[in-house]
Amino acid sequence: MCRIKREYEGETLDALLIEAIRQFFKAYDHMELSYTKTDLNDLYAAIAPSEDAGDVYLSDGVWLGADGSLSDRGR
Repeated sequence: MCRIKREYEGETLDALLIEAIRQFFKAYDHMELSYTKTDLNDLYAAIAPSEDAGDVYLSDGVWLGADGSLSDRGR
């Protein structure tokens, strides 16, 4: 394999990319995500097979209840 190494102002592009990713996740981790129970109730209504279906699986062990509650049951 061949690796091309380019520098930008004395830093490799790999180092610049890694730093950009770190900065992105630093900002993302401090973001406040907001949702309301109404949003989650609407989501439940859209994806549940019936009104009395019980909890529905979203992804990665997270379940959505008919009341808009989220629960992490692991994988």
